Amino acid sequence: GRDTEFSGEITQSKFDDIELTLAKAQYELAQRTRRHIAADACGQCVFVLVRKGPLTISQFGREVTLPDESLSILDLDSPFSLKHASATESFFLKVRGVAAEPRLGQLRDRCAVARPVGRGIGRIAADLIVSLNANAADLAPDEAARVAGEMLDLLGIVFDSDAADMPGGPSIARAAIRR
Repeated sequence: GRDTEFSGEITQSKFDDIELTLAKAQYELAQRTRRHIAADACGQCVFVLVRKGPLTISQFGREVTLPDESLSILDLDSPFSLKHASATESFFLKVRGVAAEPRLGQLRDRCAVARPVGRGIGRIAADLIVSLNANAADLAPDEAARVAGEMLDLLGIVFDSDAADMPGGPSIARAAIRR
């Protein structure tokens, strides 16, 4: 049936504890249930960057449809669903929750909440994810770990910023200093 078909392309890169996946897909329905989690708890979260959407995610009683150039988070140790019925292009940056929480605060509050990344620091963070994907083969493991840490710092600023007023220019530096 249609709910078990996948049409698209998936590429993955791994850097130490970080996994970056690019998915270009026509249709998808994915769920992680309590049963999946009981069999495979992982202590990880995934940043979902939608370059071309829409992509709908649900977690913790919230459902959000992510449009083009938006970002959200999923906690992989809690049930969630991810779906779309048309062509999408999305990046999935999987990191250990223990690495993300100091930069983002309580992950549960950030999950299934859309953040725009079309300008300012959001655009820079999105471009860094895309660039990491494009240059993955050229990075030594220690370089990849450093870049990933810096990326998490930028993502922390994105999630701390008001969605309607994503910092750009000098306010990026002020946001980084406050962190």
